[in-house]
Amino acid sequence: MRHSHRAVATISVDCLEFKQPVHVGEIVILKAKLTWVGRTSMEVVIRAFGENPQTGRTILTNVAYFTFVALDDHGKPTPVAVLVPESEEEFAEFKAAEHRRNQRIGKANCKI
Repeated sequence: MRHSHRAVATISVDCLEFKQPVHVGEIVILKAKLTWVGRTSMEVVIRAFGENPQTGRTILTNVAYFTFVALDDHGKPTPVAVLVPESEEEFAEFKAAEHRRNQRIGKANCKI
């Protein structure tokens, strides 16, 4: 992952939403954005869009939140650079990502 300058491993995929279908013949566009960084982990939101090649119309079809951990040369978690939100929108995304992280931690600590 570019932010960590390291190999990463996918730790979780949260909140996978299917908002609209992508139709046969449409172009799929993926847009990813780093939303949160911890000590060794990072959250990325990935949005998928379907684009009609005849009209150029695009529609949001899917949203998912991926958590990755940066790995050192031995495959062990390694620290990454901090992420400093620069706008109100980025700060809101960062806080929402922290909330999702806390929910994941709560689920991981749940005993069945």
